[in-house]
Amino acid sequence: MDQPLSLEKLARKSGLSARHLQSLFNQSFGVTPHVHYLALRLNAARRKVIETPASFAEIATATGFNSASAFSRSYRLQFRESPSETRKRLRSPA
Repeated sequence: MDQPLSLEKLARKSGLSARHLQSLFNQSFGVTPHVHYLALRLNAARRKVIETPASFAEIATATGFNSASAFSRSYRLQFRESPSETRKRLRSPA
């Protein structure tokens, strides 16, 4: 999760061309591989925000984002709130 794979690497690992893999993803999931992979990374990050005391910079690194600010922007777009808002709202008492 911390080292996102490019479409070309995913295609090579699956024995398909990048174009064919993208087409299959669109047909099967209705989104591109990039959008699907970003959603997986953001869901993993959300679990870390809620379940761990890790800093947002640590979570960003662990889920393949270049910076805490890039992570926060993507997180807010996906979940309509910041990581800190999620942590305050959903975190289980320690």
